[in-house]
Amino acid sequence: MHREQNKSQQYHAQVRFLFHATVKIKIPVAYSVLLLDDLFSIMESVDYQYNSYRKDSYFDLINRSAGSFVEVDDVTIFLLKKIKEVASF
Repeated sequence: MHREQNKSQQYHAQVRFLFHATVKIKIPVAYSVLLLDDLFSIMESVDYQYNSYRKDSYFDLINRSAGSFVEVDDVTIFLLKKIKEVASF
């Protein structure tokens, strides 16, 4: 989905709604504006797989399973370990 795009003399910028927030990416004009689509595509993939508010994301599956085992990917395991580590501070 292509959203608002601004171009000044210094950068290209686009704004999209991801992670229940407005996200703006700015890149130098030396790079193709198509890079913005690539960057947002990566972020959309992360949002889709790991956003606990998105139905069928890994975290949604964990939350709905309430105590039962759920098969997840290595990234989810890494994220959960980091969350536990940060929470212990």
